[in-house]
Amino acid sequence: MQRFNSTQEVLDHAYAMAKGDIARHYWLGHSLNPFSTDGARRDWQKGFDNTPAYSWESPDREWNTIFQRGRAVAVLLEKLKKTGVL
Repeated sequence: MQRFNSTQEVLDHAYAMAKGDIARHYWLGHSLNPFSTDGARRDWQKGFDNTPAYSWESPDREWNTIFQRGRAVAVLLEKLKKTGVL
């Protein structure tokens, strides 16, 4: 398990991993959602869909690396579509 000292480190890690997820999806046909357990897949999907937080969660889930990774994939895909790469 990786430990982070700030929410910016979480975001940096999420975006770095998301770039690899997108590359593996388009080059090798892997699923965009790389997780195998139900809970992790759900957290990633919530990030990808930008689902609002539950009342017991922090509003932007800044420390949830799986959520942030899903969100990063969605943001990067949107940027790629806008630039005409996809």
